[in-house]
Amino acid sequence: MGKGMQNYVVDPMPVENFLNKFLPNPEDYDTSDFASHFASASNAEVFDMQSIKKEEDSYDRFMSNSALMIFRSLTVLLQINGIRPFAPQLLFVNSSKHADTNNCSSFTFNVKPDVCVYADGTLHGCNISKFKVNIEFKWNDVHDAFRKHPGVDQLITSPALRGVDTSVTPASNEDAALARMMLKLTSTMRMLKVAVPQDPAVEDSDWLTLIIPQPVAKGFSLVGRWTRTCPAFDILNNRVVMFKDSWRMLLKDVLPEGETYRLLRSHNVHNVATCIAFHDVIHATPERNTQTVKFGSAEWACPNKAVTPHILHHLVLDLVGKQLTDFESSHQLVQSVRDALLAHQDAYKNAKILHRDLSVGNIGPRQTTRTGTWQFMSAHLVKNSFAIHAVEDDLESGLYVVLWTALKYRESYMSIIDRTQFILQIFDADPLVGTGGSAKSDWLVARTYFPRDIFIGCKPLDNLVVELAQFFSHQYSLVSPEAQESLVRLWLSLQEVLDEAGSVHMAAQQKMIDVAQCCLLESSAYQKEIGMQILHSHKAVINIYDKYLGSSGWPDKDAAVLQKVHPTNKQSGCRLYTKSLCASQDLTSTWVQVTPSGNKCRLDPEGDVEILSSVAGLDGLVSFDQ
Repeated sequence: MGKGMQNYVVDPMPVENFLNKFLPNPEDYDTSDFASHFASASNAEVFDMQSIKKEEDSYDRFMSNSALMIFRSLTVLLQINGIRPFAPQLLFVNSSKHADTNNCSSFTFNVKPDVCVYADGTLHGCNISKFKVNIEFKWNDVHDAFRKHPGVDQLITSPALRGVDTSVTPASNEDAALARMMLKLTSTMRMLKVAVPQDPAVEDSDWLTLIIPQPVAKGFSLVGRWTRTCPAFDILNNRVVMFKDSWRMLLKDVLPEGETYRLLRSHNVHNVATCIAFHDVIHATPERNTQTVKFGSAEWACPNKAVTPHILHHLVLDLVGKQLTDFESSHQLVQSVRDALLAHQDAYKNAKILHRDLSVGNIGPRQTTRTGTWQFMSAHLVKNSFAIHAVEDDLESGLYVVLWTALKYRESYMSIIDRTQFILQIFDADPLVGTGGSAKSDWLVARTYFPRDIFIGCKPLDNLVVELAQFFSHQYSLVSPEAQESLVRLWLSLQEVLDEAGSVHMAAQQKMIDVAQCCLLESSAYQKEIGMQILHSHKAVINIYDKYLGSSGWPDKDAAVLQKVHPTNKQSGCRLYTKSLCASQDLTSTWVQVTPSGNKCRLDPEGDVEILSSVAGLDGLVSFDQ
């Protein structure tokens, strides 16, 4: 965690500067009483933490004896020796052996902070939906997120400014009960209320009041947009809508996502949901927005990568989508990706917007800070860490969305071991300094480890995958100088015959022309040349989808069923990675787990856009218990 955070920390901020900026002492607060308590406690024997040899032995000592924390109500350092004199309203619980099984059941790891701090009377265990502060001990310097600058004392947490979104409040019992019924939720689901203006540009705009379910915790990375989406109940209009909460990039040339929807709608882009309300959440306290970027040029700041400012953004859509991995049939899966490509074509040609991230969790949404989700990026982008993202990369991603989803959720003739190896080698190739090697491009060209018959009882899906692979392989196929020279000679010879024949061909001349044309079609150099000319063509790719969608042989009912994979030392398939998170690692690259739609990647100029097919999923739906 410390290593992953290094590029997003501006330090070492002097403690006094930190306190003056974020925790100014109220003018009417007398710290003398606290100072005397603190001086007395700090001299006590219980403050001796150096005698403790193991981390787990420090928790109870901390709880009953000593610790330093910052609390907004006091705006001073608190000592938890007998916490009561300093924070009688808070309860400190040793939760190191009690994982949160209620809110974090979907995690692949246990969530059990060393100490949880509650204000509601909770006495036992860990409940991340209730604690006000969680405290984590690290007993070794290598786990220090600030070890990059050794020897610098650093204060790393500010409970006073935890980033709580005060625009979201508990829903009333009456509203909660109605929303649960409309959203088909259990009676125990906690419900929240949030308001979003229908037109943020109008001062007295009408507001939508939405009732949403409490989000279920997911294992997000520490740095990112923290996108959450969920169905919501619109009280005023008595309807179910889609609500999205995320931290968007706050840059001059980046449109808010709601504005991008308006742009797409004005250009008649197909298969795009209608945005019915959106706004940036402006807090009365400026510090509730992201702060790190403001200090990047401070005199005390060490050189670091640029940190981008973000602001909380709320968005409401009229359409509640389904996850792509919940397809009811293989035909529906392919149709969904085809519909998304049609929207992609309209957005690119009419509104001049390039999606840059077609993925399973993202047929649908793209985010401005990314260039793609690792598993679904083109072979060109995977292999070349600094490549420019072009339209053909998105078109190629459509193939990987279909293939990955089908391999994960449909029966195939491949054995469990073969399917697992294929997913690991082609989709989950370990990146080294941002590059994932040539396994994906090699497969496109040779289609190794891939049988001609792939999916049981679904020949159209087999044929679609093979033809799309052939279509995109031209960018990666190699042509020898001899083959290229032979093509030139053949082309010149054909041109000579055509010139001699004129507009009327003799039988012998026509035969020579036919033979020369057949040789052209068989030439690998000619195939590559023609293939490269249409590589960026939406129409050419969509025609391939339409060709097989209109063919016979699709099963009537072959709904998605998660297939087994062989256990491996590395988790595959259920983790999705983004390019920049891989590129930011050093030669001993470490994988970073993020949401199904990925997280942050390098900057591009366009605003967010969500392109939805008839059944395509919205990212983050998996983050909510429905």
